[in-house]
Amino acid sequence: MKILIIGNGFDLDNGLPTRYVDFINFSDNLFYLDESKTNLKNALLTLKNYDGKYIDDNLKKYYIDLFGKDLDIKEKYIKLLKDNIWYKHFKEMLEQKKLIGDKWIDFEEEIYKIICPFEEIANYKYKKYKIYTDAVDMCEVEESIKLMNLKKLKEVDEKVKFKKEELESKSDKLRNDLENLKDAMTIYLSGFINKIRIEYYNETISKLNPDKVISFNYTNTYERHPSYTSKNTEIYYIHGNANETLNINDNSSDNFNKIVLGTASTSDYFSFFGKEQQKVSKNLDRDKINNWLNEINKNKEFSEVFIFGHSLEPFDRNAFEKIINNKYIKTKIYFNNQNSEKKIRNNLNKIFTQIEMEDKYYKNKTIKLISQFRRKSIHEIINDINTIKSKSKNLSEYKNTLKKIKNKINSKEKDYFINQNNVIKVFLLLDIRSELKGSLKIDLLEIAKLLYDSKKIEHEYLNLNNYLNTKIDLAKRSKTRKFIITINEENKRKSACP
Repeated sequence: MKILIIGNGFDLDNGLPTRYVDFINFSDNLFYLDESKTNLKNALLTLKNYDGKYIDDNLKKYYIDLFGKDLDIKEKYIKLLKDNIWYKHFKEMLEQKKLIGDKWIDFEEEIYKIICPFEEIANYKYKKYKIYTDAVDMCEVEESIKLMNLKKLKEVDEKVKFKKEELESKSDKLRNDLENLKDAMTIYLSGFINKIRIEYYNETISKLNPDKVISFNYTNTYERHPSYTSKNTEIYYIHGNANETLNINDNSSDNFNKIVLGTASTSDYFSFFGKEQQKVSKNLDRDKINNWLNEINKNKEFSEVFIFGHSLEPFDRNAFEKIINNKYIKTKIYFNNQNSEKKIRNNLNKIFTQIEMEDKYYKNKTIKLISQFRRKSIHEIINDINTIKSKSKNLSEYKNTLKKIKNKINSKEKDYFINQNNVIKVFLLLDIRSELKGSLKIDLLEIAKLLYDSKKIEHEYLNLNNYLNTKIDLAKRSKTRKFIITINEENKRKSACP
């Protein structure tokens, strides 16, 4: 069994704005646009991200939709975040540069810092209603007090006292606002992120062909990626999935999100902030990983796990411990630079003891850290096809691109072609340009075989005009028709194999 585990680094590698600073920035700008008296299109021209760059066309279009056909969603969104304790807190932390805003784990760590001091109160079952400084950092206590707007009754001998009723009321507000925050995140992710055209692919992923995927993301990026998915791949969203169809009835007080955002564990009183409790309340599958591991153990099946775009933060240690510790599993963890490699090593040392790390990493080498490939533009092949198609526009560019494509064919770089449709388009163009010489036909067929996709078995050879959106004399394209027939036969043969 091959299992791929992906984190937010996977979405970022695909060029998607899925940092939580992107979410906060989107929300800030939406509030600004809603309150602005300037013409919408003019106001959009002035909007910038936190990094000082002007917002892109994808975001402009989504704002226009929210102030037009999706006005009810915009009103719902603003209602969810107006006076929201968590939203205001995270925004302040970013503005004060106390958080970088790259990772969703930062949200979870902040939630933990706020909840942790009051966990101490809950553990004493309100007999004394106090926090001891030796239990938690008093700076964090003060941050929690400020966030919840609590009134301190007394602060004597390094002890802080509160009214039980007020604490209960404020914690209910924290809980409700966290759910509202997650509703807003669901709108942002499903309505915007999940509809952005994917611009990149990574050979690290395209070479894997996993049987199972564990996604720590709320987005459906892997599922909709044109270069990765197969109908036989089972995908498990461990923290839930931002659904595309939303119930945003303004008259309903029920939260519609199906995602998990919280801490690793909490006391009974603050159990709602724990990830496992949220999975129960959202009716999310909690046994999927155990079922896969049981299958591996039952069959004594030596398996591989590949981790991409996840730094193995200790907040998710339960999942990684049981997977990496399995005696039938070897794990490869990909990093994109020296900083991420260092971060992963540090987190591994937090999850496993020194003895375990020596055994897994140095002795038996069941854990390997590997540098990932650099991402590539998914539209490179499309641009090159259009250049060959438009030969008369720039002869020099045409010749250079033709040479490049032939080199890609000779070296059988299947990732450059992405799918069989593109192989057929290249074959057809070379056929039209009388450039199908030497081993190009054989090499293109080999590339097409490597790009077999069970979801697209048969290609229509009777409608070649659709391949290039231009008029083609079908009678002169016998080579291309035979090529497509051969691909279809190979596909059928593969699909018939168990």
